[in-house]
Amino acid sequence: MKSVAPPRCPMAQCSRRLSCLVGRSGLLSSSSRDGLLRNQHQSLRAQAAELGAAFSTSSNEVPKDEKQMGKIHLIMGPMFAGKTTRLLQRVREEEAAGRRVVVVKSSIDTRYSVDHVVSHTGQRLPCFSLARLGVLRERLGPAEYERVEVLAVDEAQFIEDLTESVVEAAEKDGKTVIVAGLSGDYRRQRFGQLLELIPLADRVDKLEGR
Repeated sequence: MKSVAPPRCPMAQCSRRLSCLVGRSGLLSSSSRDGLLRNQHQSLRAQAAELGAAFSTSSNEVPKDEKQMGKIHLIMGPMFAGKTTRLLQRVREEEAAGRRVVVVKSSIDTRYSVDHVVSHTGQRLPCFSLARLGVLRERLGPAEYERVEVLAVDEAQFIEDLTESVVEAAEKDGKTVIVAGLSGDYRRQRFGQLLELIPLADRVDKLEGR
């Protein structure tokens, strides 16, 4: 294996060259030579500090408009499998971690409440009832939407623009999106767009019927 010599220190090289030049010339006194060396050392230190600061800034600085990619968490299963209960549990976990959460459900779901997500066990949380998830930014306002960190969606099989809006919220807006819905209809056929999110999801919880 070919050995590689360690890089030479520019400050040391310059100092040696200057010492050799001044010593050979015999034109300067000892105090003058020392002064020249000190000035050269100070100049090199200043240049090294500037280069170090520039490198640190360029390597660590993150563009302000660059968002960290979010995540997609799917909760799916048949009816009475506990999907909404699991969704509300995840919402509480995110809120306990100090994250700003907004809950949405399909406007088609009016069984227990129009403006609350309600589980079969009676747990409930206030929510937005929407036919399309893409209008949430308008409902909240751009500034408030930007502050949202977690988006929880119940009865997702009824959301008309589910795939498009979930992918945009996670990949473009950097949000964690928790989606709960039916994995199929009563004929065991595809229901809505929920299954399209499986290959895009970071986590999939498939619950069993009771």
